[in-house]
Amino acid sequence: MNQTTRLEMVEKPHQHYSVSCQCTLLKVARSKTYYKPKPVSDNDLKLMKRIDEIYLKWPFYGSRRMLAELRGVGCRHHRASGCLNFLVAVGSAVSK
Repeated sequence: MNQTTRLEMVEKPHQHYSVSCQCTLLKVARSKTYYKPKPVSDNDLKLMKRIDEIYLKWPFYGSRRMLAELRGVGCRHHRASGCLNFLVAVGSAVSK
């Protein structure tokens, strides 16, 4: 049973077991039961699309050259590197 399935099994208003006890029994972190992911902003989606376009045009660019290319378009450096890391983590075309 994977972690997502176990997290779905935790019932917050349970009459006999606390959330902490349920998490211990299911071997999941209690903090995961309260985590709600933030939606990705439109600006970040545009930036990620631009990163993918650059990668498809120049697949041999490394992260520094790609960030330099984005800076030429007027992108903030820290925002671009965060999106680049996110794309690599989720396994988009950039990471292949």
